Amino acid sequence: MKIRSGCPRDCYGGCSVILTVENDRIVNIEGDPLNKATQGYICLKGKSYLEKNYGDKRLKFPLKRVGERGEGRFVRVSWEEAIEEISKKIDYYQNISPKSIMFYKGSGEIGIFSKCAFGFWNQLKGYTTTYGDLCFSAGLEGVIQTYGKAIHNAPWDLENAKCIVLWGKNSAETNFQEMLFIKKAKNNGAKVIVIDPVKTKTAKEADYFIQIMPGKDLLFALGLANYLIKNKMIDEEFIDKYTYGFEEFKTYVEKFDLKTVATICKINEEEITKLARLIWDNRPLSLVCGLGLQRRINGGQTIRAIGLIPALVGSVGIEGGGFRYANLSEPKLKWPFLIDPPEEVDYVHVSEIGKEIIEKNIKMLFVQSANPVVSNPDSKNIRKAISQLDFIVVIEQYLSDTAKFADYILPAAATFEYYDILKSYWHPYVIFMDKAHDPLEECKHESEIYRMLAKKLKLNLDYIPENNIDNIEKILKASGIEKSLEELKNAPYLPEDYDEVAFRDRKFNTVTGKIQFKSKTMKRWKMSLIPEYIENKRTDYPLMLISYHSYEKINSQYSEIDKIKKLLGAPKAKINPEDARIRNINHGDKIKIFNDMGAIYAYAEVTSDIKEGVISIPFGFLAEEKANVNDIVESMKTDIGNGTAFHDNYVEVIKLD
Repeated sequence: MKIRSGCPRDCYGGCSVILTVENDRIVNIEGDPLNKATQGYICLKGKSYLEKNYGDKRLKFPLKRVGERGEGRFVRVSWEEAIEEISKKIDYYQNISPKSIMFYKGSGEIGIFSKCAFGFWNQLKGYTTTYGDLCFSAGLEGVIQTYGKAIHNAPWDLENAKCIVLWGKNSAETNFQEMLFIKKAKNNGAKVIVIDPVKTKTAKEADYFIQIMPGKDLLFALGLANYLIKNKMIDEEFIDKYTYGFEEFKTYVEKFDLKTVATICKINEEEITKLARLIWDNRPLSLVCGLGLQRRINGGQTIRAIGLIPALVGSVGIEGGGFRYANLSEPKLKWPFLIDPPEEVDYVHVSEIGKEIIEKNIKMLFVQSANPVVSNPDSKNIRKAISQLDFIVVIEQYLSDTAKFADYILPAAATFEYYDILKSYWHPYVIFMDKAHDPLEECKHESEIYRMLAKKLKLNLDYIPENNIDNIEKILKASGIEKSLEELKNAPYLPEDYDEVAFRDRKFNTVTGKIQFKSKTMKRWKMSLIPEYIENKRTDYPLMLISYHSYEKINSQYSEIDKIKKLLGAPKAKINPEDARIRNINHGDKIKIFNDMGAIYAYAEVTSDIKEGVISIPFGFLAEEKANVNDIVESMKTDIGNGTAFHDNYVEVIKLD
């Protein structure tokens, strides 16, 4: 039997898939060609679901800790025992201090049904949870401040571009279906330009590559804008009709001359002038922006400045044009089982949970769809903080680094073992994630786990819906999706009124109704109304540390799969030949990367693919590998959007004997 479904991983793809199911087991997974964005292709991670779902490392029964916290020693227990003790602990802390319980939910699975959790937590007297984001919220706010909403042209419209600038985005490895459209555009004569501190796989396929210093993207964008304006490479009619604040922006960027910008970005002046000419001579421009460059203290302002380049040259609201950051198109999925949170809810920033657990006297931690011991900054402090907690519950599919600290691990249903509705932040399709079979052994979907706890605590089950077809149909109805579930089973849904060109009508949902070079609503963030560059003069260590997502994993997910571990091999860190030479480091040497927060270890990959003064290591290594970059990443917030500034950290490197 073949069924259509979808992948709920937190990545650009949002892939439609076709599953072959035999005897209650998936035996094959392939891409669905009916999705014009994903085009029938799936990545290595999608192809690895059979091992991920059926591998011997999958947790299938409730577990109770018998060793020291973090040691990872557990025994199997019954669901009855686990639910009984967990519900008693929740009731106990609710009566003593409701906010002493912290609920932490990540984005390990991004379907709408994960919201069932709040139907449980919002019925309690109170709790502590997180606000903000680890991923892309600074940039999202930057786009909203500029354009009013975060949408962009259809993925396949990239084929109509004459110039494609990939700014800090490695589509070939993190959004490979997008790369297929880029290649088609290139074959049609489009110029492809990559701006990145690392010569990525994408950069190696570009017509032109500019290797700038990380953290200087805002400055570079302002300097590029100044050069375009001074040399009349701008669409004055478009600017007059559809933008606000241009004259003030023009005056501000005058100080960012070629020499200043080139010197600070550590590039040649000619690289700026050539880029400007390529953009102006090869319109329409599609500017595709990655997420890493907004994971900085100035991340939101950076995205604002970069996002204004297409507006300067009139490449907004047309085929082949636009600024591509996130595509949160209609319809928005709506959860019809809402209940307001209680009065006693406290919020801590997602980047500071280690510090806040101690300062707010948290006693109990409940984790869902997250691995904060690996994925959050200052992870060493998180380990220290949760080691001191009275009680920890983790819903998980595998023995993650966070789960090793739990008192109880509750085995979660895996992808394709439950129903869900998915919406990508890259393409416009709505996808029904059909269920291939029931969860393995004693695994349960989160909704069933919360319903079991709710029954013990005598809560209202109406706010914690069962994971079934009837409730999926209620979600579709609440979201204004008129397609029947049977139709969604037959094909991913592309809304009939979907416009492949974002802002074709030139209507922008800002306070001025225009694209904003100057945004008055930035006052909310106490930031400059015009994207302002402030030099980061931090000099505590000589090398800037950046991390990146590898093709093989999503954060720490897929670490449990042997073939992926083999592909990744031992941890490697990219270091420029000159930085290696002055430290007597040779290719393949084992190195220590350290700062005041601690140290991690890797093997040196000496390559000019990385900018001098920068060192880079993949994100998501586990504790046992002693290479988790977040052990030496400080907790810092972005300027706007309540994001996390992972990339404003500096280190030193030494060779180990």
